[in-house]
This record gives sequence, C-alpha cells and structure tokens, in this order.
Amino acid sequence: DQFFKGRPDGPRAIISTELREIRSEREAYPSSFDGFIGNASMSLETRHGFEFPRNAVIEPRDTPDNVSGLCASKFASEGFEFFIFPRRDGGVCIDVTCPGPNLPPDLEMRVVESLQSVLGVEINWSVMRTLEMRTESVLVRSPTKGLGNASVKPPVAIDFIDHEDRVWKLFDAYFRFVVSNGPNRAWHPISRSLYSVLEGAAGSTDGEWMALGIAVEGLTKFVPASLCEETELNQAVINDFKETLAEWKPAPTDEEPDVERIRMRVTGLLNSLSRPVPKSVLLNLQGAGLIEANEISAWSKHRNTYAHSCHRLELPTQEELDRAELVRTLLHKLLFLTIGYSGEYTSYSERGYPFRAFPPPPSPIG
Repeated sequence: DQFFKGRPDGPRAIISTELREIRSEREAYPSSFDGFIGNASMSLETRHGFEFPRNAVIEPRDTPDNVSGLCASKFASEGFEFFIFPRRDGGVCIDVTCPGPNLPPDLEMRVVESLQSVLGVEINWSVMRTLEMRTESVLVRSPTKGLGNASVKPPVAIDFIDHEDRVWKLFDAYFRFVVSNGPNRAWHPISRSLYSVLEGAAGSTDGEWMALGIAVEGLTKFVPASLCEETELNQAVINDFKETLAEWKPAPTDEEPDVERIRMRVTGLLNSLSRPVPKSVLLNLQGAGLIEANEISAWSKHRNTYAHSCHRLELPTQEELDRAELVRTLLHKLLFLTIGYSGEYTSYSERGYPFRAFPPPPSPIG
C-alpha cells in the first residue's frame, strides 16, 4: 500500500496496489551451443485442476507402492505436440512443443480457448514458460477469481480414460480452426460465444440457458456460406420485388406520403432477406440433413422464453430440461460445421447420452 495526496491541502488517500505480472528471461544454452536451435516450446501451469481424458503414463509415479497408471494425456495437432498432466499442488501443466524454432503469435490464447471449448471448463494459467531461439522466458501472473468450478457439458463427454481419443480429435479440429482464423490478441468469436455459456453456468441454470440460446444465434454467423445462402430462385424473387419497388408510385391522395422514406424502409427489409438470419440458416441446415426440426423448434421456444424474460417461477420441468439439451446439441452441431469437425459427439438430448456421428449418416431409402 502507498499514500498520496489528492491536493496539497486535501486529505490523504490509501491506494491498494497489486503486482499483476512478473517476467524474466535468460539465455537457455551456453555460448558453446551457438549452432544449436531446438524446437520452440511453451508450458502453462494452472493453480486449479480440471478434468481431461487420460491416455498416457508418467513414470515414475509418486506413490508408496510405485504403481503406474494412466494419469496424463499426449496428443498432437497441426504439428504441435501436447502433453497434459496433473501437478502435485493440485493444478495442471500443459506442455506444448512447436514444430519449428519459433512460437506462433498468441499461442497461449489458442491453446486455452481450444481446451476450454472442448472440455467445458475455464482454464486460468498462472505461470507460462517459453523457450524460443535459445531464450527462455517465465511469466508469472497473480491469481484471478475466474468462474470457480463452473463447468458445462462438453461436445464430447469426457471419460477418465479415453482409449479412442474422441475428445482430442475434436480438439485437433478446433485448434486448427482458431490457429488459422483467430484474431490478434483475442479469442475467436466462437470461443467467446461458448465461454458465455460457461459464464452463465457459473451464475445459475437460468444464466446458462439464456446464454445457450444466444450462443446458437452467434454461431449461425460462422456456418459456411455455401450452407446459408438463399437459393437462386428465392434471390430472383427478391430482385423482382426490388425492381417493382423502384417503379412504384402511390395512388393520388389529398395528403402526399413520404414516398422516399417508405421506399428506403422497404428496400432495407428486402436487403435483409438476402442476408441469412439465424432461423433461415437453421432451416437450410435442416434441409441439408445436418440438424433436426425438433432442435430448431426447441431453440425458437427456448430463446424467446429467456430473451423476453418469460421465466418460470418454480423448478424446471422435464420438458424444459429436455428442450435445453436439444438446444445444447444444436449448438454443438453448429460448432462442428464451423470448425469442419467430422466424428463422434455426445447427444445430450437422448436418454443415456449416447455417442452419435456427425455429419449424420444418410437416411436409408425406402
């Protein structure tokens, strides 16, 4: 704490100061290694633990009987090698080895947003260690409050031991997408939409469900354009309307209407028809066999209920719970379309949470 005066004759104020970051750098190799440049690497350490599927062993295990078991996870994506393992203090360490000697920009952001979105938990790192071009850096951050132990159902349910690497296949697709499309020093918007659901869950069920409906709307903006565009026939009809409007003249009346103002408003409405709105995107996806009609109707009712504050007064009914899980499944399918993921996912809208394939297999004929 430190003191300062607001003005020479004014009262003293106490200001609480906090050290947010400490950074240090050093040369990782002695001068005798001048010709050696290894692959860049990054390590993130969290103070809190989180669940992730295991598929690897750390040797030796720090146990009295020295029994080995699956306690870590190893996988690769885009040439990056990942190794995640629990720390003795209860946190988790995320090691990343790069395919070359340089660290890509914003790598820590891409790793964190990908893990959060795939695992359904918040990840706050407190220590970041990097090694690049013989320089080793350590950045220590002060703890942040974060969302506590909030979690949401992930797109692929997490088993403690994952022999098939289902979760990491989804991570691979997500990481590839955000590395290629992520903005500078910020998460990709789809990560922000998914994180908003996690933020909602940290507060209440109502908060999570409201965020679910809004997140679906947000992800429709990133569905590939080829699946969202109006058909040529519909676009031709819209163009005909525009031509008719340009030549339209109102019938003679005693009072002269504001023709140009009306024409501008109607033109705006017609232009909006050319730009797909969330509902039309969903209907197009239904027509392509990628989502179900009941998922669209569930989203419409779910979103309207929470967007217009039509909240229930008692505990949620089974109907509301089922509808929310349909919306969650719809959100995950939109995510898969956006990042180009093909594989298994968990269908939370079905009893028993079975694994299903995406894209869905074609329906049998006859």
